[in-house]
Amino acid sequence: MQTRISINKQVSFEAAHRLRLHKGKCKSLHGHTYKLIVSAEQDPSYSGAHRREETGMVADFGVLSKVIKQVIFEGFVFIAGSKFAPTISVPFDHAIILNAKDPLTSVLEHSDCAKDLNLCKLLFEPTAENMAILLMRRFQDGLFNYERKDILITKISLWETETNFAIVEAKDIEIKNTKIRDIGGEIV
Repeated sequence: MQTRISINKQVSFEAAHRLRLHKGKCKSLHGHTYKLIVSAEQDPSYSGAHRREETGMVADFGVLSKVIKQVIFEGFVFIAGSKFAPTISVPFDHAIILNAKDPLTSVLEHSDCAKDLNLCKLLFEPTAENMAILLMRRFQDGLFNYERKDILITKISLWETETNFAIVEAKDIEIKNTKIRDIGGEIV
């Protein structure tokens, strides 16, 4: 039996959001210093180049770092299985993350300062849980885009505060070649 080993990359980013359906104080626009930990393993069924048994490592941390940087800080959106360059969306870092159905989204889009805002519109409520699922999908698509089908994102841990965080594990959701339909959609 092969030993399971994961590599982990931690980053922090700043963003604001609000939960329009929340009954408490989170219905107001507020910000967080999010802490994100991305965990990855090598697919145990993989038999091609870069095998851990030969290289001694799951993957070069640089590969994982590159994809995380592109998604969080540069706004790349990769399409799984596509040979096309990624499209550029809104980076999560220093974004205002809202549900596209939130009336505040329209207000901000039509304000005088709209061009200066980093407005990230989602088709679901921007909870830590939903954002963790979306990020898992984005990172996995990014690895596939770089022909690293051997690396599997296995867990996303996303902290909103020092004591409040969500964990999503790949075994609990289907992320390969699917959209995140079970939580109501993708980024607009």
